[in-house]
Amino acid sequence: MDSYPESPIAAGCDHSAVPATHICKNCLRRSLEIQLFSSTLGPLTCPLCHEQLSDTEVQRWASKETFEAYDHLRTRQMLEEDAEFVTCVRQDCGYGQLHAGGLEDPIVVCGSCGTRTCFIHRHSVWHEGLTCSEYEEYIHHRSADLEARSEFQTSYQMPSEIYALGHGPEDWSIQVAMSRRTIAETARPCPGCNVATERSGGCKHMTCVLCQQEWCWDCGIRWQRGHLDIECIQLLR
Repeated sequence: MDSYPESPIAAGCDHSAVPATHICKNCLRRSLEIQLFSSTLGPLTCPLCHEQLSDTEVQRWASKETFEAYDHLRTRQMLEEDAEFVTCVRQDCGYGQLHAGGLEDPIVVCGSCGTRTCFIHRHSVWHEGLTCSEYEEYIHHRSADLEARSEFQTSYQMPSEIYALGHGPEDWSIQVAMSRRTIAETARPCPGCNVATERSGGCKHMTCVLCQQEWCWDCGIRWQRGHLDIECIQLLR
């Protein structure tokens, strides 16, 4: 036969409208388990009156497995509120750690997979070869370049005569304009030397033929170990 809680489930419980024995211990444990695993971590509550349980009360009424999971999530939650806590940028890793170096030492090396995350730009792998201020400037210029490119593509209207080109100087000018438009639409700048680069296929890992800089086609930053495994932000076309 199932046993029932011999004392209030939470210190502030008020079961005046419901008998205290209305829920057995097994159902209480199941309720706490469902609350924990069915949504983002919020306070666990009494299933009868919804009074919030303290950590000690959760430990008392929950199963060992549920409390261990609860304790892990609570610890992670408190750590994430610390400004020095950094989560690995790799989505398939998710390892978190405290980084005491702060702004003075912004490279955070993941203790699990070794991926380097920027302490300031938490959602980016470390921008190899650029300081944080240089990276900020690069992002600013890249955004401005993308905006200008978008305006160019919108405002440029290809004349219908382009499809019946001859061989005169005017036709050459039109061909040049077409080439420039094609570059604007399909090429992306190398972060090392800024030369316009086109991709014929393959993965996002690029190597510049001029300066040999390795970089990412999708997000435009310098390549580093582990970047192939992350889902980076793609440039707007």
